[in-house]
Amino acid sequence: MSAPAQGAAAAAGQPFLLREDTGPVRILTINQADAHNALSGELVAAIGAELADAAQDVAVGSVVLTGSGRMFSAGGNLDHLLAERGAEARAAEVTLLARCIEVIGALVEFPKPTIAMVNGPVAGGGLALALGCAVRIASERARFVYAYTSIGLAGDLGVNWLLGRLLGRRRALSFALAPSWTAEEALRLGLVDHVASADDLREVTLGRARELAAIPATAFAQIRRNIEASLLPFAEGAAIEAEAFHAMRDTDDHRAAVAALIERMRNRPRK
Repeated sequence: MSAPAQGAAAAAGQPFLLREDTGPVRILTINQADAHNALSGELVAAIGAELADAAQDVAVGSVVLTGSGRMFSAGGNLDHLLAERGAEARAAEVTLLARCIEVIGALVEFPKPTIAMVNGPVAGGGLALALGCAVRIASERARFVYAYTSIGLAGDLGVNWLLGRLLGRRRALSFALAPSWTAEEALRLGLVDHVASADDLREVTLGRARELAAIPATAFAQIRRNIEASLLPFAEGAAIEAEAFHAMRDTDDHRAAVAALIERMRNRPRK
């Protein structure tokens, strides 16, 4: 059952973020459908607090991030962008942007598997939020929009870094210069991992989230670090991988996983 996320402020009596636990999966839902789930300081603070809580909660194996209503997130608030930008407002915006980058950085480096359940259109800073997750599963109704070109900007919240990492420089530029991309186009581009019908999106996402939740958090975090090391020269990347291999050989997670695998193999019916 959905409940207000701890620490989330309320707008017009509504929490900015909802939390729902289903088994080892924690679902965080942006609850600002009337405002197209636009990002705000309060919402970003709520997401940051929830990520910190989920990282420490041993009952949480994976985290799903989604939006309420028909949109994942429209990104920034256009009315805010039109407001007068004096010294005080500029300083507040610098502070907010830094906080947003910090929270998306925490999402990028989150020690457990994360899935963006992209239930509808996503644009601008909302796109950065989705790209910060380890996996993206999109509804057939989703559209992916860079958006910054239409407002005379060149991106924020690390969206260009994320696109470059996920797509490579050439395809990232193609993505940014296009008006929008459908879910199927994003799948072919490699931006999303799976496309589901709107009716099946939650079931498909939760199925994948449960699979990911079964992976020991220590293994997931180190696999991600090892893959990041692929940007380094081979010898350096392989050395990081080898160091982690030896360290993880002594963990309880590793031994328990091996014992469970052996038990499953022993009990497997013979043909």
